[in-house]
Amino acid sequence: MTFHNQANFSSYRQVVFVLSHDEPGGARNLWEQIAGAIKKRGHIVSLRTIYRKDEEEKSQWFPTINGTFRIYDIFKAIFLMCRHLRGNRDYLTLSAQPLANIIGSIAGFFSGAKLRIISHHTPVQTYGKLQQLLDFCVGCTPIVTNIICVSEGVSQSFNNYPLLYKRKIIVIRNALSPDVAELIQSILANKETSSNHEKLHIVAAGRLAEQKNYPQLIDAMKHVNGAYLSILGDGPEREKLQAQIVKLGLQDVVHLKGHMSHKDTLTFMANCDVFTQPSLFEGHSVALLEAAALGLPMVVSDVPTQVEAVRLDTGEFCAALVPIGDSSSLAKVLNQLVNDKIFFENLKKSSALITANSGFDRLVADYEKLFSSNATGY
Repeated sequence: MTFHNQANFSSYRQVVFVLSHDEPGGARNLWEQIAGAIKKRGHIVSLRTIYRKDEEEKSQWFPTINGTFRIYDIFKAIFLMCRHLRGNRDYLTLSAQPLANIIGSIAGFFSGAKLRIISHHTPVQTYGKLQQLLDFCVGCTPIVTNIICVSEGVSQSFNNYPLLYKRKIIVIRNALSPDVAELIQSILANKETSSNHEKLHIVAAGRLAEQKNYPQLIDAMKHVNGAYLSILGDGPEREKLQAQIVKLGLQDVVHLKGHMSHKDTLTFMANCDVFTQPSLFEGHSVALLEAAALGLPMVVSDVPTQVEAVRLDTGEFCAALVPIGDSSSLAKVLNQLVNDKIFFENLKKSSALITANSGFDRLVADYEKLFSSNATGY
């Protein structure tokens, strides 16, 4: 889908946002929010994916490949995207997710995009070996002009890369858009002030994938008294997680709620008591920022990118940190939230500091400054 609007602020008439697929999630939500802000600033915005994955919702993202994507379709996708892009003038490509970074930048290079910007939302070591190799190859050449990392932790995952790659990197941290912030304020304003929960309601939100480390969270719930857990989202690990829930006899304690719209997800989270994200890795989680804005005490994994996201410039931590793979430590923190009201309230107050430290205007200005720059490192 393309939004037509007269450009006012830079020499680029169109910004082509590229994702690997349109499955609902943090990357898609963030790109749509940034695209909306860029459009309001006078740019034409085009949303493209390599292939369609969200068959039910029929998103506004236009797929390059119809049907299932297979690895040998990479050349077909580059050709088709080149053919589409050549019909435009004065544009740049801005991609996220490994496959989109590779195909979007190559297609942009051969079809004349003035800038080919890729972005990394998780550490590079989380990519498959082939994806890492292809990213390395395109990133070290003039095919890619600029590289965005969403946190210092993600940026540091490239420390062993050559200068040809590293000198293109700029860190632009994620932030909540004004639209999402306003939606959250509206949800909170209409929320019932008193909680009817007899038990503490814990929530996790994100794709049911290995990255999210939900088996550790479910295992921890065996040892938590006076609480129950809702996991929002869907994905390839659903059957495995459901089998774990049944095996542990936690059907009345752990509930897989499936995919919800963004608004419904935020509304559901607002009526919970604690947010937890025990991920194996993140970049700079938007779901975490949303939970903070909702005023939820947060429990997150003690990994560098998560630590960075919940640590202020003063060094203060705004969430409880738990080790990866240690279900007993996670259960201990959750039990403390159930039983210690002072601990609960202090952690809740800390969440507000994360939201205060985040600025969407700063994020959009950083993106547009990059768009307007003629210095690409070559």
